Amino acid sequence: MGLFTLPIAPLTLVCSIAVSLIAGWLYSRRRISLDNPIFNSVVAGLVVARISFVLHYLPAYRNNLLTILDFRDQGFDLIPGMVAGGCVITWYLFRCRSLRKPFVAAIVAGTTVWSAASAVANFSKQPQSVPAVSLVDVDGIREPLAQIDGRPTVLNLWATWCPPVERRCPYC
Repeated sequence: MGLFTLPIAPLTLVCSIAVSLIAGWLYSRRRISLDNPIFNSVVAGLVVARISFVLHYLPAYRNNLLTILDFRDQGFDLIPGMVAGGCVITWYLFRCRSLRKPFVAAIVAGTTVWSAASAVANFSKQPQSVPAVSLVDVDGIREPLAQIDGRPTVLNLWATWCPPVERRCPYC
């Protein structure tokens, strides 16, 4: 598969858009094209979700503004995106009376597929376990990474070439 593998979230989105288009097309008996309303609501939702994510993590994007456009990090805020998409959907529903029933059918079908696929993907994930690793702490004592008591472990890794680390670390 290698080259043709996609992350599950974009694949789920594409499948739900396809189902939405097919459901709207079948419900309207091929008389009304729902391509523009569906794509406009999805694009508006994705753009607002990306802008919200970038604004949330703006310090990480200040050094290179072109990384804002690099959405391979899958940085999207779900709630603002859904609100923006919902606003576009509402605008279409109030604007075109003939679109209402097929558009609602398309929205319900696409949302159902997206929700079900997302739920299956979340439930089918393998639980992540910490490998049996021991690390040396600042005092030189070897500590196991995985604690047996079940409490979370915070691991703070420092790069020795990092200027703040060089200033603080007596070993660097």
